[in-house]
Amino acid sequence: MTADLSSNSLAQGISSLDPLGRPQTDLSQMAKVVVNLKCIELVGEGGRVAELEPNTELGDSDGDGNPDIDLMALSGKATTIVKGTVPAGVYTQFRLFSPAESGADAQSVYLVMKDGTKVPLRIPSGQQTGLKLVIQGGFNVQADATTTLTLAFDLGHSLVQTGNDRYMLKPVVKASGDVTSGAVSGKVTFKGGRAAQDAGVEAKSADNTYTTQTNALGLYSFAAVAAPATYEFTFRLQTPENVVYLTKKTASVLANTVTTVDAEFEPTGGITVSLKSATAPSNVTVEIKDASNATVASSSQADASGKYVFSTLPPGTYGVSVSATVGSVAVSGQAAGVLVEDFKMSSVEVELK
Repeated sequence: MTADLSSNSLAQGISSLDPLGRPQTDLSQMAKVVVNLKCIELVGEGGRVAELEPNTELGDSDGDGNPDIDLMALSGKATTIVKGTVPAGVYTQFRLFSPAESGADAQSVYLVMKDGTKVPLRIPSGQQTGLKLVIQGGFNVQADATTTLTLAFDLGHSLVQTGNDRYMLKPVVKASGDVTSGAVSGKVTFKGGRAAQDAGVEAKSADNTYTTQTNALGLYSFAAVAAPATYEFTFRLQTPENVVYLTKKTASVLANTVTTVDAEFEPTGGITVSLKSATAPSNVTVEIKDASNATVASSSQADASGKYVFSTLPPGTYGVSVSATVGSVAVSGQAAGVLVEDFKMSSVEVELK
């Protein structure tokens, strides 16, 4: 049984069943050992409990509405049984809960013999306290890292025949753990080398998202991120004049290494467009056009002050074209030769006629 545990990302699964010694129970006539899952818990030091939902991708082989795992079918492969998040810390017990049932025999935990016979399995402590897998010595889940917990589940010793063809499931496991994480650092500058202070940095993979900001030197770092994984890095800075600098990069982060991801902001400025009209217009579209008269940006949504803001334009000279409706009459307006400079917002008023 394998489990990937992290304070940011959690995925638990089952792997090959390596025997710990000579089996006490003959498995040769058994086709399946099925455990239906209602919920899963990790119990930590001091009694704190992290409750998790089973992975619905496990499937429902017996059609009872609950995900289930067949312990006999797990040899030689890993199967994810839960995804979620848990707080960092030391955990000492892993509990699998099956749907509660009355009576001594658990119909949701059972054997299927090779002749098709279904044989109920008993759990000694009952389903109210779950199928307990004790992690000897504790297991440390580290922050901002993917931690892998391997539980070698030995069916030959875990299935105990109690007589009259009845069986009890008393788990015998070995536990071991590993942490896989990497570090990321870099510098964010404007073109020309000036440091970009207070730029937001987001690192996002398929499973995890980390955020931070650059310091006065434009430096940033993530001390530990889940690895190996591919991350998309988004670097964003908004100036007091509301000019927005934005760039993205993709990088592979390896485990146990420091990956450098630097970024450079290209010169950026913006245009703020206000409209002049005797009557409030509707159906407004504002277009920004470059020197070749190609539309490079457009908006139909004004900000809270009624202005149309374009905050990520390369320096240059632009034209502004506006179309709108006043009452039932189509109106328009233009402005030419609007100069955009790096780090500055240019304001222009367009009269609608």
